[in-house]
Amino acid sequence: MYVMKYVCVWFVLMAVVWEQMLAAVLFGSHLTNAHEVEENILSAHRKSLSEHDHRSDFPHAGIITSDTELEEFKNLSPNEAKAKLKSILIEIDKNHDGQIDKKELAQRILETFRQLSAEESDSEFVDSDTNNDGLLTWKEYLIDTYAPSEEDIPISNEDDIATEEKALFDAADQNNDGYLTLEEFRIFYTPEDYEYMTPLVLKDVINQVDLDDDKKITFDEFINNRGSNDPKLLNDEEWIRVEKIKFEQEYDINGDGILDGEEILLWLMPNNKMMSNSEAEDLIKQTDKNDDGILSYDEIMNNYLLFVSAGDYSYDFKDEL
Repeated sequence: MYVMKYVCVWFVLMAVVWEQMLAAVLFGSHLTNAHEVEENILSAHRKSLSEHDHRSDFPHAGIITSDTELEEFKNLSPNEAKAKLKSILIEIDKNHDGQIDKKELAQRILETFRQLSAEESDSEFVDSDTNNDGLLTWKEYLIDTYAPSEEDIPISNEDDIATEEKALFDAADQNNDGYLTLEEFRIFYTPEDYEYMTPLVLKDVINQVDLDDDKKITFDEFINNRGSNDPKLLNDEEWIRVEKIKFEQEYDINGDGILDGEEILLWLMPNNKMMSNSEAEDLIKQTDKNDDGILSYDEIMNNYLLFVSAGDYSYDFKDEL
């Protein structure tokens, strides 16, 4: 039941998901469901660690920050839901000007993403903390992730089983006591959201892409990585042309023909802040009727389902008109 895959695979997969969302925003296709992106990222994370079961059905990534609050909305009539939403808009409207700007909206969406990440991480923590003492050892994590019992893991070589993960585990252990608390496990689970973890994560990812070990990514290395899951693409001239445009216009910020430093982060390590800004831009683009770049309460209220459930209209709200 256990599968040996490394964390770095997750970040490469994240890049693919992130590019799909960027394309939707840049070229106008319909992708308001940033919660789908978050779900895909976390799903890729789970697959890169193991095949054992974890909760993956995040129901939303709009401005509702908890499952409980969403359930509340589902039992409200449209008028009741709009009244509830208005009280939330007052919370989001930090400067109390009666409008929601991109910064305010993105901050609220970021809070939602963080809550979803925390819920997924906490679920994983509970599964792995087999003795229920609120502290997770590396051994407990290995057993839960890679084997059904301690006897199935060569514990004497446990640090070699998942080298990249062990380095992340140790870095997340802020007091160096050999255990991860619930809060420290969140750092381990989503290290891309913690700046001090970036160098460690980036090192592992670059090792998978940088073929000549010069700490820079050429277009050839970029395209080989992008086509690694489907080698036929490497002979598709149109696909290569489109990827070249992405490389030059989206990632190679200084136009020197290579990716390094922050440019590599932009490609391979999207985080919750980046995604929340993108979703805020997309929501404003869809609902800003007067094109002033700011949303009035009315513009949001007239599209309340979109903001409550981030574009997923499958919810059966009470007495929907």
